[in-house]
Amino acid sequence: MWIENKIFQEDMENIAQAAYIPWEQLMHKTLFITGATGLIGFNLISALAYVSLYKNIPLKIIALVRDEEQAKERFQEILATEAPLKFVVGDLENIPPVSERIDYIIHGGSPTASRYFAEHPVETIMINLKSATHLLELARKNQSNSFLFLSSMEVYGGIHCREKINEQHASFVDTMVPRSSYPEVKRMVESLCACYADEYGVPAKSIRLTQTFGAGIRKSDNRVFAQFVHAAMNHENRVCQEFCVNRFNKQHRIAA
Repeated sequence: MWIENKIFQEDMENIAQAAYIPWEQLMHKTLFITGATGLIGFNLISALAYVSLYKNIPLKIIALVRDEEQAKERFQEILATEAPLKFVVGDLENIPPVSERIDYIIHGGSPTASRYFAEHPVETIMINLKSATHLLELARKNQSNSFLFLSSMEVYGGIHCREKINEQHASFVDTMVPRSSYPEVKRMVESLCACYADEYGVPAKSIRLTQTFGAGIRKSDNRVFAQFVHAAMNHENRVCQEFCVNRFNKQHRIAA
């Protein structure tokens, strides 16, 4: 994909030209990114590499990856341009030490499959909490310029009526439901960011993402929007029909 794809190149150029992004603050800085091979991580690293190569913003990107060979395949086109990208092999439970000074940390790594949350609620909580604590400590020791945590709209829980949601909206998360492990730990890490900022002066920030779309969706991605994309590419309507039927059945059961 990378620069050879005109649509993707247009996206990268729009990001690079965005007046609200202070790119000059990243000059000669090192960024540490988790969740690097996911949809958001892929686009983020692609944009940073593009800015570094084509907009003369010298920076370094360090990406935490579980499998270096798969990461090299994922970013092969970017690596071929000799972009300033290197990998640190580990996972969210075992983040290896980084010898370089880290100026910016973007923590986007997390289990994202709903089935995983339901089947492994304990692991969902522990992995997210342990990794966030480790990275906040890393930001504290490095006196990093900024720490960014990618949270989720799920922290608001179930919304029972049609209304606009803002950051002050109350949360409706049922803590007695194991599936709530994901939104509950996201809330916990948000609070941890606020506490590190208040007690230790770590410039930690949280953003609550909704559904995210874009280039880099894996063929193996089983989320509903990815199924729709695959169905459209294959000229199939079976997935859409099954989704609508399941949605109707679910609403019918609730009404009953």
